[in-house]
Amino acid sequence: MNAIRRHARGFVITPVEHHRVDVEAYLAYRSDDPYAVQLELSVAEHTVMWTFGRALLTDGLGTASGEGDVRLQPLADDALLVELRSAEGHCKLQLESRDVRQFLAMSYDLVAQHSEREWLDVDFDAELMALQADGRRCP
Repeated sequence: MNAIRRHARGFVITPVEHHRVDVEAYLAYRSDDPYAVQLELSVAEHTVMWTFGRALLTDGLGTASGEGDVRLQPLADDALLVELRSAEGHCKLQLESRDVRQFLAMSYDLVAQHSEREWLDVDFDAELMALQADGRRCP
């Protein structure tokens, strides 16, 4: 397994008066989970980890992307707005697009875009046959 972890400069936008609070943000990628990226956020003594699609992060640099828990939107000042939602709360943060682009370039150096399936240790044909033999149908 190959992995990368990169610091991304950013800040949280608080809901009260839209104050900005610096955040320690790290983006991580592992070749054994080739479709996903992790975003680790630390403020004071609290650390939160979010996992979402590498393709979503790539798309979010160019256009508003995402539905549900993770939404991304490029901003005019070379920044990326990241909105994270869960049952516990909602967070908006801004990351520097340059840091995100550099991270993604490093991740694509590890696992090229559209070659992710080759990195998975799964025999999809065998799994499909096992499901069918078990009497289950694929949706």
